[in-house]
Amino acid sequence: MKVLFYIVYSIILFFDFSCTESAIYVASDGVDVGSGTSSHPFANIEKAIEFSRESKIKQIILREGKYFDVSVHLTKNDSGLIISGENNKVLLYSGKSLDNWKKEGDWLVAEVPGVRDRSHDFRLFMVNDSVRNRARMPETAAFTHLSKWDHEWMSSQGGWSTKPTEENLTTLLYNPQDIGSTLDVDNAELTVFHMWDDSYVGLKAIDTIAHKLIFAHPATHPAGAFSGWGVEKARKYIVWNTREGMTKPGQWYLDRSSEKLYY
Repeated sequence: MKVLFYIVYSIILFFDFSCTESAIYVASDGVDVGSGTSSHPFANIEKAIEFSRESKIKQIILREGKYFDVSVHLTKNDSGLIISGENNKVLLYSGKSLDNWKKEGDWLVAEVPGVRDRSHDFRLFMVNDSVRNRARMPETAAFTHLSKWDHEWMSSQGGWSTKPTEENLTTLLYNPQDIGSTLDVDNAELTVFHMWDDSYVGLKAIDTIAHKLIFAHPATHPAGAFSGWGVEKARKYIVWNTREGMTKPGQWYLDRSSEKLYY
């Protein structure tokens, strides 16, 4: 089983390209100390672009395969550059392949350095080219929170009749029957639903006495805003990336504290 995890910026399928002029070649099994020729291709697109700027060759051909950890910055000096691929079977991923899996009880576990301090982080995980479900609570639908915001939305003025405070924008009252005392705030993240948009926030703290979730940064609107309009969605939220949400095969959970991915 081949397992991949990555933050997706793009997956690009390239079309067939017939090259009659000089070109720079890249292959997933190439080497960056190569010459970029058909017989000695580079391993990375970034290296090929760098060589294109030096050599003024404006064609880069990617051999069939999968390329990971791709990050390309193009400038005006790259004007006219054509990047193409073979056989419609070239895939670019901005993330990395993960192959250091070990069995731990019912789970497969892999170490993922850098997630503790967020120098490396991700919210999408694939196994055999298929997206897997991130652990969440509840398993389906959403929880109903207890927060209220009864002030009027002044649409013509683009704001609330009463300006929300920092506390208003960073606090959600939860039902203790939904959220237990074991929720790990270093890992859990919330989708807080509003009217026409939603907020996605990390957690800073949990108050198990007052039953409050404290966000790491302000939401777009206070929790409960627009619920007075009879919009049921405006009272809903989902908790993502929780060990408690690992209830069936195919789910995954990122423990940033131990820098481990559980699948």
